[in-house]
Amino acid sequence: MNFHAKLTYRQLEVVCHLANGFTAQETADALYLSISTVKQTLTAARKKIGAKTTVHLVSIVIAQGDLEWTDDDDRQPRKTELCGPAGG
Repeated sequence: MNFHAKLTYRQLEVVCHLANGFTAQETADALYLSISTVKQTLTAARKKIGAKTTVHLVSIVIAQGDLEWTDDDDRQPRKTELCGPAGG
């Protein structure tokens, strides 16, 4: 199953940041969101695909091949169509 069809753009964007090693707070800062919004976004994403934990959510999305990241030292995430360009 391709989770692009199930998860929203924002949900995949947040998962992408976590998959790239960002903490929830770093994700919130990078996306100009509150930490509460990041946590609510992850909860909604977990419920949509039946993941038990955030780690489970990230692993499911990675296993589906929906995430792509770089080995850049600055840990800037890239998601196919979703995380956007590095630094943005």
